[in-house]
Amino acid sequence: MGKYIIASSHPDAGLSNRLKCLISVLRLADKLDRTPLLNWDLNFTCGADFNELFEKKIDRISKKKIEMLEKEKELKRCHSFEDCKTDKDFILFDDWRFVLFPREVKKRFAKVFPSANGESIDLEYERIPKKVIGNFLKYIDMLVIRKEILNRVNLFEKKYNLSGIVGLHVRRTEFLLNSDGRGFVSTDERFFNRMNEILKRNPKTLFFLATESRKTEKNFINEFGNK
Repeated sequence: MGKYIIASSHPDAGLSNRLKCLISVLRLADKLDRTPLLNWDLNFTCGADFNELFEKKIDRISKKKIEMLEKEKELKRCHSFEDCKTDKDFILFDDWRFVLFPREVKKRFAKVFPSANGESIDLEYERIPKKVIGNFLKYIDMLVIRKEILNRVNLFEKKYNLSGIVGLHVRRTEFLLNSDGRGFVSTDERFFNRMNEILKRNPKTLFFLATESRKTEKNFINEFGNK
């Protein structure tokens, strides 16, 4: 019997956090010489199966099988590289953060939304070291989007001529209510300031707004009108 590592993000995780969990597991699988497995239950935050979205084939494992392995104490849950060092045949990674290997970033590196020791890259964007970005991109590139989805996106882009338009994803509802304070990262004011910087450089810029909040949509239209 081989050794396995399972990607099984939090039950309420949406698509992005599920993918971050899976990308971490693919990296860990190579580093620890384990076979990756995927648990991808459908719910209200993600109603599409992995195979409906991506070309990559990954062996699956059910929630029932995971529960059985835990009951029989054959599985260990991990949230960091050090956690994953075990002789157990099955380990499970279920964190929304990208897992890092030792010394990939300096201690207390993170500024925006740091983990306990600050050695994290989530929400750091342009600050992430290029070497780390390159390593993660190797695994991101494995997740090739299915052709039928790309075709729909290309038709949409041609219909509305999105070239040169800046996209905004303004997440609200539970994001603002989260007890860890992540809502303060994406306030309307911070978006407005950044948009005004862009417009100052290029007044002809247009923005494409994606949000699940009618109130937020109204606020942005009131602030920027036909932009």
